[in-house]
Amino acid sequence: MASLTAAELFPAEGTFAGQYIGPEMASRIHQQQADPLMLLAGLAESPAPADLENALRRFADAVGPDPLRRASFRSAAADLLKARKVTSPAAVVDAALGAGATQSSDGGGKALALPSPEPWPTAVDGAQLLGNLAATIRRYAILTAEQADAVALWILFTYAIDGARIAPKLAITSPTPRCGKSTLLALVAALVPRPLVASNISPAAVFRVIEKSNPTLLIDEADSFLKDNEGLRGVLNSGHSRDGAYVIRCVGDNLEPTRFCTWCAQAVGLIGSLPATLADRSIEVRLQRKRAGESVAKLTRNAREGLAMLARMAARFAADHSIADATPAMPAGLNDRASDNWEPLLAIADAAGGEWPERARKAAALLSGGEPADAQAIGVQLLADIRKTFEEQNAERLASKDLTEALAGMEASPWPEWRHGKPMSAPQLARQLSKFAIAPRNLKQPGGAVLKGYGRGDFEEAWARYAPVSPESPLSNRYPATTRINTGQSGDFQTATNNPGSGLENAASPNKDGPGSGVAVSNPPSWEKGENVAGQSALFGPAGKEHHDL
Repeated sequence: MASLTAAELFPAEGTFAGQYIGPEMASRIHQQQADPLMLLAGLAESPAPADLENALRRFADAVGPDPLRRASFRSAAADLLKARKVTSPAAVVDAALGAGATQSSDGGGKALALPSPEPWPTAVDGAQLLGNLAATIRRYAILTAEQADAVALWILFTYAIDGARIAPKLAITSPTPRCGKSTLLALVAALVPRPLVASNISPAAVFRVIEKSNPTLLIDEADSFLKDNEGLRGVLNSGHSRDGAYVIRCVGDNLEPTRFCTWCAQAVGLIGSLPATLADRSIEVRLQRKRAGESVAKLTRNAREGLAMLARMAARFAADHSIADATPAMPAGLNDRASDNWEPLLAIADAAGGEWPERARKAAALLSGGEPADAQAIGVQLLADIRKTFEEQNAERLASKDLTEALAGMEASPWPEWRHGKPMSAPQLARQLSKFAIAPRNLKQPGGAVLKGYGRGDFEEAWARYAPVSPESPLSNRYPATTRINTGQSGDFQTATNNPGSGLENAASPNKDGPGSGVAVSNPPSWEKGENVAGQSALFGPAGKEHHDL
């Protein structure tokens, strides 16, 4: 049976941006967009600060992000507020519209203007909202159903972070450029509160901007500056757990020790893989370049404006559903760190209900299940490859020279080009193994010579703890090689209000680029074809070898 379109299900006069919200509210939104000044006209003389702030936020939302439109309404809004005896009317209008964030005369850059969407005026159905978010994400980016579900849950988490004890990072990675990382980050930025996008940032800027503005921090192009910046990695790492989300710095002329908060939602986009410590604190969405014949919609300015409605609904749902006391059940196969990362997202899925508790756990198992997350660390792969060498040579002990020669022959591992294109040396091997309390010892040879090397027994403890053999979770590959999800599917976009009315994830290798293939294509929901309400654009428009020591 063919799916009904929104136009067939709901009267057009009650639909806005592809969602049925009722004729009264739809009419009000259209009027406000046509004349945003009406939102300020109802203010009393010398209005209370809270009333003024609320009216200005709604005014700015109705005007939208277009600079020309904002400039055209600025003077009229200031005159209207002046007539209502508002102190410094131009300044408050500039603050609402972001016009005050202009470059300083001394070249000091621009001040931050981080908007937070006003919560939707009525209660929101969480399951339908998450479905809308996931469908929107797949409309503009090539990714699997489970990846889209994870991103949708993470977006809702950015609104619910005050009730969480863990803040998992969203890692948006790809093996090569032009896979859609920046587009996905831009899409996320349009849907989260207080978005702050940066393509380069210093450690000091991170903790100071978090302390001052509590942003949702979205870092792009991280492969160009994050890998060799241990200070920045340390600051980002610290924001994972609420209890430890602080750094201490000495500030001022008296070098007063001062504590800075680093607790905020963070997403990082880069080519390759995150450093191991950051990857361990992240939920990774690894993108692939689209195939010939696949297409996604363009994230235009009009499309970004349409996303504001979903952002407002997300704000309302989080306000109505705290996750502070939630203890969601974890799916099998998640290690302790992965369970921590997914805890707030699964709590959100449980609060949303419907099919989302199952969908979220499926995404968690696929994206973060399998072998322990620290198997991505270079030292764990080294232990696994050493065990492979002992087994292949049926040896009880190996000289350092023989072991490094065997490692140098493993073309799929980093050891043949460990440093500056040269194989791992015996001293470098010893330095890596010392982190697991393994040290070379004297091995007496049959002819009487003594060589440095290792016995099988030296590794048993480390193998058992860090690289256990398990048919269910081989170290070499966490996920199936190719899986196509949701190809050619069509679905309905559901309203998220209470009015009537999936994928491939490849384990990141210790090398920069992990293997990967398989993308998912989602057709536009049936309702969107040709539907355009009252001149508004629909929410879905037509598609148009670096290695490091641990």
